[in-house]
Amino acid sequence: SPLGRMADALTNTYTVRSLSVDSTIEALIGRVDVAPPVYSISSAGVTPFNENPISPDMTTKVQELNGNMNSDSSLFAEAWSKSFNSAIDQTDLLGRVLATTTVTTAFPSSQIGQRLKMVAQLIKARADMGVERDLIYLEMPGFDSHAVVESTLDDLFGELNAALQAFVTELKLQGVWDQVTLFETSDFARTLSPNGAAGTDHAWGGQMLVAGGA
Repeated sequence: SPLGRMADALTNTYTVRSLSVDSTIEALIGRVDVAPPVYSISSAGVTPFNENPISPDMTTKVQELNGNMNSDSSLFAEAWSKSFNSAIDQTDLLGRVLATTTVTTAFPSSQIGQRLKMVAQLIKARADMGVERDLIYLEMPGFDSHAVVESTLDDLFGELNAALQAFVTELKLQGVWDQVTLFETSDFARTLSPNGAAGTDHAWGGQMLVAGGA
């Protein structure tokens, strides 16, 4: 993917983090031996690993079971264990850092509003996470408008505009707007002529938007 290839290139120079907010991770996957691991986070925050352990040292024991491999270990098992332990460590670190990271701006309660709020929190917490470059992916569904496309787009663009206004305001308050680029793309285009339901159907092509202060 383009974002994955970007992570491949940036990793040579910077400490890179790839995160997906309430969305799939495929758009961030790069070369297995080059790109950083991709983590997924909820817009509501981090869900701790094993929230209700049967013993206080349960997480430590689980990580020990997935610890150092020996000469008889499977390469697949070693790769899985390394990823598993890394995910636990990152979950713990993200949870602790985000618990003390707040934004000043009031974000809309819409889905896209809360997702962009989490992105703003992640950006604000980058130094505490030891991150120099972030690649953060999120989605805004609802544009597959086979019916009543006009009112559907009016509502969706209104939500997006309000969320972006809050996002830009917050990043300017953080003093990082000139270091951020927003890239938007659709997975497919729509027909130029309407269908019988006042909507539009799938078509070739697509559209892309690039914005930001960087």
